[in-house]
Amino acid sequence: MWERAEQYFMLGWACKEMKKYKEAKFWLEICVMLDVPVTQLFVNVDIYTWYAWDALMEVRMKLGDTEGAYKAVKKVLHFKPDCNKVKENMRLIEDHITNQGKTFVDASAEIIGKIIEDSQDGKEINFSN
Repeated sequence: MWERAEQYFMLGWACKEMKKYKEAKFWLEICVMLDVPVTQLFVNVDIYTWYAWDALMEVRMKLGDTEGAYKAVKKVLHFKPDCNKVKENMRLIEDHITNQGKTFVDASAEIIGKIIEDSQDGKEINFSN
């Protein structure tokens, strides 16, 4: 096992860019467990504090792990409390969590609305899904 997070971060980032989200999650979760080295020679401190958590948040969302993404974005917000992008990510995740609690009636209305749109667009409606 390497003692530095940079290697794990780069592996995680590369996997994320290739849309290999499970592999990216594996490497990034190792990365966020490592502490900033005592010798800070050639150390990217952002990777140890917020940057890996930000990448992990994105990967967890892609994998459908909303709770994990929420925990990760809270870590990022701890290090970057004034960053509008982080605040927006937090809001989007909170909205996603809120919308997961939709009632059956709400979900049914959305499905019916989609069917009506598709039929008006001349698309064939497939009820087998």
